[in-house]
Amino acid sequence: MFPPPGADELALLRARLPEVSAANVRLIPADVVTDIMARAVATRGTYMDLLTDGVLRTSAVYYLPVAGLTELDRTYATGALPYSGKAKDGRPFRMIALAAGANRVDFVYDRLDEFEFVSETGSDFKVLPGGHVSAAIAGPGVLADIKGAKVYGCSGLCAWASFLKWQKEGDTLRVTVKAFGSTKDKVVPLQPVRAK
Repeated sequence: MFPPPGADELALLRARLPEVSAANVRLIPADVVTDIMARAVATRGTYMDLLTDGVLRTSAVYYLPVAGLTELDRTYATGALPYSGKAKDGRPFRMIALAAGANRVDFVYDRLDEFEFVSETGSDFKVLPGGHVSAAIAGPGVLADIKGAKVYGCSGLCAWASFLKWQKEGDTLRVTVKAFGSTKDKVVPLQPVRAK
């Protein structure tokens, strides 16, 4: 069994993710993360495979602190939400925690204000105030009830759209969004995890 996070890490989780039961949180050791990522590269796994794995649909919550996220950012391209970057306002942002388990995934950023960035695929994204993006793991390859982030798109009118669901379909991702009371789907390529 993995160890619980230290006192500072638990304080961060309690402050930024109060809905996560601290008693169930376990720190993922760096060597385990390296092994998981190496297997994903070898099997051409995607971030959707990793974030919806069966182990994350149990009561345990696995926590990856900023040091582990920094190492992931340095060594792997996942295609998931960025670990760090420069927002459109010119200021940097950095993911400071990833907690996954108990049928949910939580990404926590250092910035508490709303910020926008351009993704690897060229889409405009916005992280809402609070710097917390969350999703329910609805099953293998499916993230639903996505909160804390929006995407900018045009379908008749241009608007910021709320994510409803990301669903893996073979080597593509069906992204379901809602804007102006209307629901739209877009299918985009889903790249496997790769070493940088």
